Amino acid sequence: MSGVEQGIPTPSENQPITQSKDEILSRFQQLPPEHQATVGLVLVKSIMEGEWGVWFTDALTRRYLGAAVFPVVDRDVLRAARFTEDDIAQFSDEDLTRIAQQMREHYVSDLFGDEIFFHAQEVLESKRVGKSSEGSQAL
Repeated sequence: MSGVEQGIPTPSENQPITQSKDEILSRFQQLPPEHQATVGLVLVKSIMEGEWGVWFTDALTRRYLGAAVFPVVDRDVLRAARFTEDDIAQFSDEDLTRIAQQMREHYVSDLFGDEIFFHAQEVLESKRVGKSSEGSQAL
């Protein structure tokens, strides 16, 4: 079955769409920054309310908010972790940023799946317990 039969646009059918996107981007770049920002908000709102909203939100979060939603590592955090003032004095701001990035990567790559499994299992267990106790009350 060909792409046309499957409803998949051919490259020649995509050409007008690609040209339109290029034109929109070109015109967007001509807008003053404050207008770019407001148009951006309107576009984001529209996408987030549409069928691609969940994907779009996830992509924005991963791309731009990863550092903002992960706890900050600063000198106060090091003090709370019981580092001495001499040790803390050796860390540059770049070191603290690198530590936070490594922690975030470790969490996402190594711990996230385990945490999902653990907490999902807790929810399932509470539902099982809730169903058993509800069932026994009815008897």
